Amino acid sequence: MAEAGQDSSMPSAASPVGETSPTLTADLICARCGYNLRGLPADGRCPECFTPVARSVHGNLLRFADPAWVDTLRRGTLIWLWSMLVALVAYGGGAVLAGFAGPGVIKNILSVIAAAVTLWAIILVTAPEPMIAAEDDPVTLRRFARWAAIVSFAGEASQLVQQVSPVASWFFVVVAIVIFVGIAASVAQFLYLRRLALRVPDQELASMTKTVMWGFVGALTALLGLVVAVGVIPLAGGGGGGATPQPSGGTAVVLIMLTCVAVLGFVVFSIWWIVLLFRYHRAFKDAAAEARRLASHPAVTASQPVTDAPHPGWPPST
Repeated sequence: MAEAGQDSSMPSAASPVGETSPTLTADLICARCGYNLRGLPADGRCPECFTPVARSVHGNLLRFADPAWVDTLRRGTLIWLWSMLVALVAYGGGAVLAGFAGPGVIKNILSVIAAAVTLWAIILVTAPEPMIAAEDDPVTLRRFARWAAIVSFAGEASQLVQQVSPVASWFFVVVAIVIFVGIAASVAQFLYLRRLALRVPDQELASMTKTVMWGFVGALTALLGLVVAVGVIPLAGGGGGGATPQPSGGTAVVLIMLTCVAVLGFVVFSIWWIVLLFRYHRAFKDAAAEARRLASHPAVTASQPVTDAPHPGWPPST
């Protein structure tokens, strides 16, 4: 009931759905096709694309998204978890088995397998959302995360090629560029996952993702920087008699200490990253189950109050 002095014909500012009627009383654009849904029942469907009106009413929360797409996110994170385990085997077991197939060959083969599984997982997690209208801007975080992952996989494969056959000197420059693209890919993937966490919504998961991102990427960058330093510092010092130049005693100690710290940080944040993926898998599993339930009961979906405010920026960039 409207309060005294209040025009009861004015729509609510918080929602386009009327207080006494399930009909939309304000302009509302369909999240999928852009059709103006004003005048339609809140438990109905868009006449243009048949998307449930409730999906546009409630915003970008995952439980109101397409159930099949949310389930794809769940499968992607599960495969991502397995790829992380394969990577651990690659760097741990590969060192033990190196003597059977030459130094580094086993590790690189397992690394390529892990990278391939990771690429498959990322393609699933970054699948375009079917309920969202296509964006005019072709450069988005989702697309960048996907293409950067493809380049990163190419980098892993190129290292295997370099290990088993001689290559030109320029090839190492290409590998270095690909490695740094891989770091950029990691940042994009973390940011995209954080965006999805805000749609669960789970602010704690989003904050944890940001922390792990800076720790994981920082440790990885430090390791790569130390590898470069180990190669550059001896060359800068020069060497005589044709002997391979070696870093001085003090420099070597510093490099060893920094490397130990970087490796420890990388291991800690890698384990945290696995825990994070497990939490995402569980969150997407719950969201997919809720999305299926709401999709099968559109009347319940339309009348259900939104207790969590949608994340700003609807529709999200795809």
